[in-house]
Amino acid sequence: FIPDRAYDILIVSVGHRPLLREKVSLARDLWAAGLNADIQYDKVQNLEEVQEHCRTSGIPHLVVLKDVENELKVRTFENGRMVDRKMTLAELVEMMQPKTSVSKQLSSCDHSDVPKTSSGQAVSYNTRFLSTDRIPINQKRLYERQISTNISPTLEHLSTKMTVEVLATELPGAVVKTIAAYVDMENEETFRLSVSEVTDRHSRYRKNITQVIDMVQELRFEKGCSIIIIYSLGDETFRLLL
Repeated sequence: FIPDRAYDILIVSVGHRPLLREKVSLARDLWAAGLNADIQYDKVQNLEEVQEHCRTSGIPHLVVLKDVENELKVRTFENGRMVDRKMTLAELVEMMQPKTSVSKQLSSCDHSDVPKTSSGQAVSYNTRFLSTDRIPINQKRLYERQISTNISPTLEHLSTKMTVEVLATELPGAVVKTIAAYVDMENEETFRLSVSEVTDRHSRYRKNITQVIDMVQELRFEKGCSIIIIYSLGDETFRLLL
């Protein structure tokens, strides 16, 4: 395991589950706070090896998530030794902001329509338009540029090995947020059980929600897609399903 570059903060997990949803959620909170973080997507088999890599690569902070303890542990290299701390997200951000450099990735301008990681590799993704009406070619191209501009900062932090699908929908941003909040992606059974909560809350959009949900189910549980992004064309907002 070797990240694309040396970040200020590396987020890993130990235990029986990879905790991908939790790691990406934490990373997004850190990115929003202007902190430069990266994620180890698989669960760590050898924490000592990761710690040594951080030490030799100059990564000062290692955040360790544990599935059995449901806690946030931060390991920081200070004066040649490692210091362990348990803290909340707010405390983590407060501690690291004065010590880390603000990420340049979110403010950089990339004129390519294909998002790139910090290593310069293109992040491949596919966009599917879920619309009740046929979208004209010119309008679709405008949407594609809009989507690329808005999701690029997030994709820059994802591994190029992950498959990403973008579902562009006419659903309002509020409905997209509800889908992301309530849909359980753990397995197909829990996924289907969680869908009713969304349709009950937004019965007016039942047809469009069903269209999105059916596509999510196909992409995740039949095709094994790693990351699914639901994008609201009207509100220009999006959410990741993990």
